[in-house]
Amino acid sequence: MVTGPEGVLHEESLLTEKVGRIRDVREGPDGFLYLLTDRGDGGLYRIEPAD
Repeated sequence: MVTGPEGVLHEESLLTEKVGRIRDVREGPDGFLYLLTDRGDGGLYRIEPAD
């Protein structure tokens, strides 16, 4: 989601079919991205580059 002085400018859904709604994204000390979802089981996913 991109916000500006007038509110939300752009929002895009990514990986919703595979992981559900993404609540937070952080970069780990290993350089990979970690996604936290709002699923009941508390999904935590690591995103790695493709080979």
